[in-house]
Amino acid sequence: MAIESLILGVGGFVFLLILAGAFLAVQEAKAGSLHRFDFFFLAGIATAFTVANYLWFFVNEQEAGALVAIWVAGGVALALYFRSAFTRTLAQSQKREGDY
Repeated sequence: MAIESLILGVGGFVFLLILAGAFLAVQEAKAGSLHRFDFFFLAGIATAFTVANYLWFFVNEQEAGALVAIWVAGGVALALYFRSAFTRTLAQSQKREGDY
């Protein structure tokens, strides 16, 4: 039961970090290499990666570790999607400003 509670708690935390990153990706519209929303995605991904390795190697729960490791790939995919959408939106807005 302790492993399930750990997975549920960390899953909720990672979900909130990624949700905050997605929200900030939509809100933020300025040029730069790293944005505020990138750090939320990175924190969520790093947390999931750390917990997955902890479960796999230290607690010897390979099944739970593999489940949590899937969150890493999902977080990376979401981060890349929002980063791509943000960059595309920023490029379009800069292009429109140059037209006037």
